[in-house]
Amino acid sequence: MSTLLGLDVAERDQDWAGSEAETLHRERYLPAERLYVAEVDPLHLADVVIDNTVFDRPQVMQG
Repeated sequence: MSTLLGLDVAERDQDWAGSEAETLHRERYLPAERLYVAEVDPLHLADVVIDNTVFDRPQVMQG
């Protein structure tokens, strides 16, 4: 299960969500994220976007 940045958040959240983490992300969080991105277009509104994929080497993606 991935986000827009390709992070495996379902795996990350298994500690608190247990075996339901993937279902929770697939059925609740990803549809909400897609709706938000479609309705708000946050990348268009942002002054700066930071890619935190490599946590110790953040990169400015837009500015």
